[in-house]
Amino acid sequence: MASGSWPGPVYVFRGVDGGAFAAPQSLKLADGKEFKMESASAVAAADWDKDGDVDLVVGFISGDLVFLANETKEGKLAFGDPVKLTAGGEPVTASDGGPCLADWDGDGVEDLIVGDGEGGVRLFRATRKGDKGVPQLASAESLVAPLPANERYLPMKADKDGRVENPHAGSRTKPAVGDWNGDGKPDLLVGDFSSVETPARELTAEDKAKRKELKAKVDDLSVKSSTMWDEIETQVYKKMGLEADADVPDEREEEYDKLWEELSAANAEYVKVEKELGEAMTALSPFESPRGYRGFVWVYLRK
Repeated sequence: MASGSWPGPVYVFRGVDGGAFAAPQSLKLADGKEFKMESASAVAAADWDKDGDVDLVVGFISGDLVFLANETKEGKLAFGDPVKLTAGGEPVTASDGGPCLADWDGDGVEDLIVGDGEGGVRLFRATRKGDKGVPQLASAESLVAPLPANERYLPMKADKDGRVENPHAGSRTKPAVGDWNGDGKPDLLVGDFSSVETPARELTAEDKAKRKELKAKVDDLSVKSSTMWDEIETQVYKKMGLEADADVPDEREEEYDKLWEELSAANAEYVKVEKELGEAMTALSPFESPRGYRGFVWVYLRK
């Protein structure tokens, strides 16, 4: 089993006897380096080039989707360099892309089905010349329309016990394909993400005054934290020899993280502000309307 992660690395869980899985291993490329392009990765697996082993397609929150050819040798799992996917001559992009590889049209070639941060699901039909090789993708077809821009991040309402009153499709869609109703046609299953808001708490006049005081404190500390964060990052960039508005190269992300941890920990005022901010947010929480996050899986039956 392969899984993406919020930090970005892809993890492989090898099956063991009894239906269990061994501890996860970070996915490595053929040169031995860990595979990590960006954050929020999602993975699909299939023998897409038909050479007898399982390849991967990985999507990221930025919108990039890449193909990784399986180059395992002598039992040592490894993959080739990531290749960005194109369809109809244009790059395939999907914010927070959730890829799935499945034969949607029954021609024997796994098509690419992709969810995205807008709540939509698109189909890229795949064709292959000959028996082997990475398929070519046609331009996208919509399977599930994206949510209107003004509805994507609206919280769903829940009752006082947390039950959602009128559930609706959300964003960050992650599709899967299977014959759900046994009619011989592939159906679409789509997982999503939404925020949930419960009824407002009843506050006394004293509670309201305390809430106002704490909210002002949180706002003030948040501004201080953000300003100091920028100052620390400027120091990190300077030590790395990078321009202030430059992107950190993938191969230097560990260096960036290490310097950030060192400089932020050494900044006593920043540590103090972060501690006070955390305490103020914790104190404010009982006076706010509870919010949470919920995901649903929707079934779309093929006609």
